[in-house]
Amino acid sequence: MAFEIVPLLLFSLFLAIFIVFTVPLTGALVRLRANYNPKGLQLDPEDGVQPHTGPVITSFFVMLSRVRQLEVSNAWARATPAKAENGAAYVTIVSPTPDRLLSASSPAAKKAELHTMEMAGMVMKMRPIAGLDIPAGQPVALKPSGEHIMLIGLQQPLREGQSVTLTVSFEQAGARTVSVAVENAGAMSGMQR
Repeated sequence: MAFEIVPLLLFSLFLAIFIVFTVPLTGALVRLRANYNPKGLQLDPEDGVQPHTGPVITSFFVMLSRVRQLEVSNAWARATPAKAENGAAYVTIVSPTPDRLLSASSPAAKKAELHTMEMAGMVMKMRPIAGLDIPAGQPVALKPSGEHIMLIGLQQPLREGQSVTLTVSFEQAGARTVSVAVENAGAMSGMQR
């Protein structure tokens, strides 16, 4: 009979510990400002939760939410000739859920458009596209001779070694701003960043 009570007592103890540590955090987790800064996580004082209350649990949930976010990486562009009015930028996108790239913008150009390259007979043609589907969990690489971001009306030539800012906007994930490294004019891919 004593052996039947032990599992029940262990379960009750586990449940009590779970409630003690998670119930006070429920409101804090909803209103947690998940922006990381060097001083650590910031809790809203209105929550009544002191910084020492469940920091490990809170940090875990913040880390988990960041792991599951859309990522834009390996942003690069080719250097352009001195009088070029247009350039192109390339990125790699990975999302844990399906999404759609809708648009792009950059202070380096008057406007940015999503474009694709396709063969029409024996001629490679470029045309604008309204958006680009991002399947869940599969990297989508914008690259030369494929989908890319056209930078139209450059403010100044793109010079190797410089970087420009690019903002890409998604249907679900919203806007992401990245630094685009300018590679040499003949580059076929960016340095992995």
